[in-house]
Amino acid sequence: MSDPGHMHFRRMDEGSDADFAVLARVHTENVDALPDLLMGMLTELKADAAYPVDRCEHSLQAATRAWRDGRDEEYVVCALLHDIGESLGPFNHGDVVAAVLRPFVTEANWWMLAHHPVFQVYFYGQHLGIDPNERDEYRDSPYFDRTAEFWFLTGLIVPVLIDGWRGLVWGGLVRIAVHNQMMFAVNSVCHSLGSRDFDTKDSSRNNLFVSLFSFGEGWHNNHHAFPSMAIHGIGPGQPDPTGLVIRLLDRLGLIWDVKRPPAELVARRRTLAREHASL
Repeated sequence: MSDPGHMHFRRMDEGSDADFAVLARVHTENVDALPDLLMGMLTELKADAAYPVDRCEHSLQAATRAWRDGRDEEYVVCALLHDIGESLGPFNHGDVVAAVLRPFVTEANWWMLAHHPVFQVYFYGQHLGIDPNERDEYRDSPYFDRTAEFWFLTGLIVPVLIDGWRGLVWGGLVRIAVHNQMMFAVNSVCHSLGSRDFDTKDSSRNNLFVSLFSFGEGWHNNHHAFPSMAIHGIGPGQPDPTGLVIRLLDRLGLIWDVKRPPAELVARRRTLAREHASL
């Protein structure tokens, strides 16, 4: 990088034409250096060790899949760089990368980058007590389907790399179909079929079949009775694989402040429900 010179003002209203000519050269050189800076941020994502693949490899997979799908160069670049803001903005990494790339991309791709973290919650929100359908707030956006498709495509990358076409079918398409149907069943079947251990102001029910396929989400009446609790299977004969993982992580000290309803409150509300049913 060449020496752009030096500015001499202490306040911007004291600057001369020569000073701002230097400022313009600095700006130009920063723009020229931006691609290398962004690639450096992408490379730094290799430091992740907790994921099945580090985020750099994940980003390369996303870009490769977009390219093989015939997407234009801009879309491929967005797929490649979509996670570079994670370290700088762990609470809003989509906003970070969207702000950086906004001068260079279309409004549709900018919107997709900014909102993709909300859309990815659809795949894991139920495990963290977050509404997986939070993205529905944006359903009226003209870019909703584009962003949903982006996460559908990236969700198929790892299964394909692991086991080719079998990975695509069983680890990708079948997995997504079963997952979606079970999540739909939680809010449909579990409001019509099953038992009610607690009185609630809705028609929520506990359903063993749905719970077995949704890792414990089928104990829906329990959830409605104690909506802030982390573990849904709180009664005898209520298997809850997600709850077992949460208990294990809690005992290992990897998570804390796990919300549990007091046992006395659970017993009292269960008794009240039985008394009400007998009337």
